[in-house]
Amino acid sequence: MDDRPAMTMPECYDRYLVPVIFREPARHVAEYVAALGCDDILETAAGTAILTREIFDRAPKIRQYVASDLNGSALEVARRKFLASDKLEFRVCDATNLPFTPASFDLVVCQFGLMLFSDKAGAYASARRVLKREGRFVFTVWDSLAHNPFAMVLNRALSEFFPEDPPVYFQTPYAYHQVDVIRGALEENGFSTAGPEVVVRSSRLGDPFEFATGFLRGTLFREEMTRRGADPGGVCDHLARAFERELDQTISLRFLLCEGRCG
Repeated sequence: MDDRPAMTMPECYDRYLVPVIFREPARHVAEYVAALGCDDILETAAGTAILTREIFDRAPKIRQYVASDLNGSALEVARRKFLASDKLEFRVCDATNLPFTPASFDLVVCQFGLMLFSDKAGAYASARRVLKREGRFVFTVWDSLAHNPFAMVLNRALSEFFPEDPPVYFQTPYAYHQVDVIRGALEENGFSTAGPEVVVRSSRLGDPFEFATGFLRGTLFREEMTRRGADPGGVCDHLARAFERELDQTISLRFLLCEGRCG
């Protein structure tokens, strides 16, 4: 893994990971959201605004859109994708403790964030609190490792590189996919449930080295590599070779589209 170019973690994430594994799911969710016709939308875990941009392209007449994330640096990258005149507000805030007035939004939407929250119960409850009557909480989570080959290869390659202490960092995003658990959490917080819908999309791998760079420089795993004293270049080369060897140029992405509805 070389030093080209000198980018922040969110910039690396946005450049190397988003096009491969996040853009196609964002397009699917944006189409779903646009069909709902909501006026006031809150997005949590918005990151670098891949979903935000896709929704705006399909529903430009939204009355209020707040894109929020706990990572202010990610939102700085997100802001570059919009004009100052766009009806959009960026807020640094915690999705598990939202600082908004109750019943402020028709829709809370979250792409691939909920499975990472340590306080999932807080995220469900907070979304429910800020939604209006008949509001909706729409979110996606990854299906299991077994259904996402790129993630299987990622975790196996890292286990090979660190055989004495295999990292579990990249297992967490693919561990929250049990339908009964998700439905139960929604119902416990006053939502009626629809789905979840299992969605399969395909994407293009592109450059395996750049894809590996995205995982190792565009996520907090870079800090774990530092703690382990690992050579980042060696890890990246090993991971890129595994992607090139074991993945086709067209890769499958499988996730769950979940929805809770307020009564």
